[in-house]
Amino acid sequence: MGALCGAYPSAVRVRSRSTGLDFRLYEFRLGRKLILTAYLGDHPDIEHLRRRRAKKVGLDRNVFMASYVRAERGLVERESVVDVGERAETRFLHLWYSDLEPKDAGVADQIIDSLHLCLVKAA
Repeated sequence: MGALCGAYPSAVRVRSRSTGLDFRLYEFRLGRKLILTAYLGDHPDIEHLRRRRAKKVGLDRNVFMASYVRAERGLVERESVVDVGERAETRFLHLWYSDLEPKDAGVADQIIDSLHLCLVKAA
């Protein structure tokens, strides 16, 4: 399985944990506040995005991202799913946050924009 790599503010701390199954979860924190969660695996729970008018964009020839963003009561919610294609070792990257103030949502969006899959050498 691949891993996540990205460039984001030094104040952001990342915790990765294996679930013992075929996916990993990543938590991105700014101080004590959880600002973003990421799922890296082959079976994301994304059926509800079909009902939410998610916007789909091509990131390159084989990689697509569907995103849903909503602002309500001054807080922002976002879900993005990146499909890296069937040839990848790990097919989906599912990222989400909810109820963030716009400033924190901006940091989370920066992280989302910088993330990519990278190869990890086996020990």
